[in-house]
Amino acid sequence: MFFPSSANTTSKANKIRVLHVINALDHGGAEVYAMQLIVGLRVHGVDSHLAFTHQGTMTNRAARLGVPMAHVSRHLFSFRSPLRSLLAMVRLYQYIRRQGIRVVHAHIFEPYFWVAPAAWFAGVPLIRTVVGTRRDAQWWAPLPERLLARITTAFVVFSGASKAEIKGFGVEDRRIHTIPNGVSFNLGTLPDIDDRARFVKETLGLSGKFVVGFVGRLHWMKGPTVFLEAAERIAKHIPDVHFVMDGVGPMDAEVRQSARGLGLADRVSFTGLSEDVLGLIRSFDVLVLSSFSEGMPTVLLEAMGLGVPVVATSVGSVPEVIRDRVHGRVVLPRIPEAISHAVVDLLNSPDEASKMARRARKRCDEFFHFSEISRRVHAVYVAANSGTQ
Repeated sequence: MFFPSSANTTSKANKIRVLHVINALDHGGAEVYAMQLIVGLRVHGVDSHLAFTHQGTMTNRAARLGVPMAHVSRHLFSFRSPLRSLLAMVRLYQYIRRQGIRVVHAHIFEPYFWVAPAAWFAGVPLIRTVVGTRRDAQWWAPLPERLLARITTAFVVFSGASKAEIKGFGVEDRRIHTIPNGVSFNLGTLPDIDDRARFVKETLGLSGKFVVGFVGRLHWMKGPTVFLEAAERIAKHIPDVHFVMDGVGPMDAEVRQSARGLGLADRVSFTGLSEDVLGLIRSFDVLVLSSFSEGMPTVLLEAMGLGVPVVATSVGSVPEVIRDRVHGRVVLPRIPEAISHAVVDLLNSPDEASKMARRARKRCDEFFHFSEISRRVHAVYVAANSGTQ
């Protein structure tokens, strides 16, 4: 059932009231994107509400933002509990009507599956964000994708690959808007970032060392064990190097065991979920994205915006974000040797690494800032409400 927050839901009549729908309030890419979008849309007079299935590490952040929240039981929005999910759909419909929601914006596939009919019955435009391609989708997923596409007003996609997939479901170009992921800062707005980075390194006991970092869920799709296999090789070439892994997930125990098995127990620091992720990333000499599958990874954009050299696998929209040897290094996925060679090259060529990082920072500031992203998403909402979409 719903447990609406006590936040004030009153808004001015000229505001567009949007219900963002996600699964869990965990610290994942879709959740970070939704939160940054909610903040950015306020400048444009958007009154955002948030429906989610269960609380997580970002619940307090949403509460501090004063976002009205509808908490749906964690057993709902699940293909494993279809009857309960139907009940959730009915209650979402009631929430949409009761709160005067004018746009529903779904950020994850499972909530989209259940909220789409609710928005349609309520006569409210439905927007769906597509963060990446669904190569890992269940065999039956294309059929509901095609059916739901018919009642979806517009799609926001991060990349050309996602656009091509959505077009494959019979969606016309006019309903697809390529608007990237982004960050809500630039170095000019973070005057204390170098002090924060020094504090992180001192706290971890890494002052004076090369630091190569991984930030992401400890999940097989993020390639954490591949990162460690690359780390083993890097350590053989760069004696004074240390590795930091920030994140939690289902592979936590396996990853720690892998570090011990590779003889890296004294070389790897596991930081859980860092309270200052930007300070942590800024403390890295190189950030590694070792993923097997991605949309447009937030951590990659954060490293670019912070001027930190990056090595990333060529998955998802990564090749659309950075060019190899121009903004960083792009390597094939699942190959530890490729990652280690690229990292060693960057550590041994600091001037070239700095040039790539500066170009990447400039690119991030120009194309991947949430001030522009939120403006473009707001335009999608306006078109959807006016019937011109």
